[in-house]
Amino acid sequence: MGFESDEAFSFYQTKGVVARKKHKCSACGDFIKPGHKYQRTNVGYEGTAETIKRCLRCQTIYLHLRDVAAGTDLAIDEWLNCGMLYEEEWGECPEEIKALAFLTQTEVQELIAQKEVSTNGSIRIS
Repeated sequence: MGFESDEAFSFYQTKGVVARKKHKCSACGDFIKPGHKYQRTNVGYEGTAETIKRCLRCQTIYLHLRDVAAGTDLAIDEWLNCGMLYEEEWGECPEEIKALAFLTQTEVQELIAQKEVSTNGSIRIS
């Protein structure tokens, strides 16, 4: 979820998009189906470039973690792959975040379409 970062990206671009073809989520490995919304983030560091694709479930978790880590020295891993436990860092995980683990990608699309995820750099759904 987080790690102590002493390096910065040389570039960082993120955008909410709609899939035109099947993609694989870089965080959870689930497939992002055509027509589903997801977050595409392009990063560059140490002379390399990479594209990270997060399904709406993982993007929602990423934004939550970024918010709870604000003001700390932890940087949230773009791939959500750090090996840390939520409870050890921030205590009890909110129920709405826990519930995401049990929803299908289609259910997450429908649920999030009802809300607006609109913090800096996130998917904005009208």
